[in-house]
Amino acid sequence: MAYATTLAAQPFPDIYPAKQTLRLTAKRTAAEGIVAFEFSSLDGAPLPPFGAGDHIMIDLGPQMSRAYSLCNDPAETHRYVIAVLKEPDGKGGSVAMHALDEGAEVAVSLPRNNFALVLGAKRHILLAGGIGITPLLSMAHALSRHKADFVLHYGVRDLSRMALRDLIQAGPFADQCMLHVDGHADYPAYDIPQILAEPNPDTHVYVCGPTPFIDHVATVAKANGWDPDQIHWEYFVAPETDDPAEKVSFEIELVPGGEIVTVGPEESVVEALEREGIFVLTSCAEGVCGTCLLELVEGEPDHRDHYLSDADKARGDCFMGCVSRAAGGRLRIKL
Repeated sequence: MAYATTLAAQPFPDIYPAKQTLRLTAKRTAAEGIVAFEFSSLDGAPLPPFGAGDHIMIDLGPQMSRAYSLCNDPAETHRYVIAVLKEPDGKGGSVAMHALDEGAEVAVSLPRNNFALVLGAKRHILLAGGIGITPLLSMAHALSRHKADFVLHYGVRDLSRMALRDLIQAGPFADQCMLHVDGHADYPAYDIPQILAEPNPDTHVYVCGPTPFIDHVATVAKANGWDPDQIHWEYFVAPETDDPAEKVSFEIELVPGGEIVTVGPEESVVEALEREGIFVLTSCAEGVCGTCLLELVEGEPDHRDHYLSDADKARGDCFMGCVSRAAGGRLRIKL
């Protein structure tokens, strides 16, 4: 989908951020299938600061590092709080997170941001679907503390899956939050066309949640005449594709060594490189976080991610190794 992007991706970011060892000091059920985790320093010292919309990467085992959005107030320096939906059929990160016990010590990156608030906007509309509430909560905390004009809409299909509802309703921005539950008499319908009915050049919209939800918001925003630069989103999972090209093998050539690696029809570039003993740091394995960005020297990639902007893709000098493939011929990459 080419209508809007989050923040334009920076080419070749530092994908090996500094790590700190933190302790899991609290763990509680936030909703059905969702657990909230609180991490603090080992000695009680203040943690490195973070901003609204930031995420951290948590090491969960050999070659397994996962990104999770921080959902507490950026003004807090004593803890990082995340909420994780358990996905038994996922890539393994959420299962590993849910298996952590209080007191566990884990390596955690410094906070990073691909989903920032727009400074100077006069009004902010935050649209959350499901577990997509997490980065928007930290935004709501920051906006509330600065007495900014904003509204947070949070919708779920079932009330039992509404994460952190108790904190939201008791929080400082409760009056600026609208909760939506499908088919529930006590909660209004999540009417995106009505919410985005009147484009305003001084308003910015931030969206996070399941892919169909984000796609719906983008479609409505475009139809209603919103400027693409006013719509910002963050995907947690990239949409699936049935494109036959995904089932075709192709080759990658490593520069400058010239080694040739064949990528099988059922494996990613990252997996093919790992098979040859070449390890690329990954996180989401879904094409949404930007961790496994690879430098492209030559070739035409078939971009399947939701991290790079249209401008990044058009530049043709990078692609995401966890999901993207070759559109035809060989890809020459520099590691």
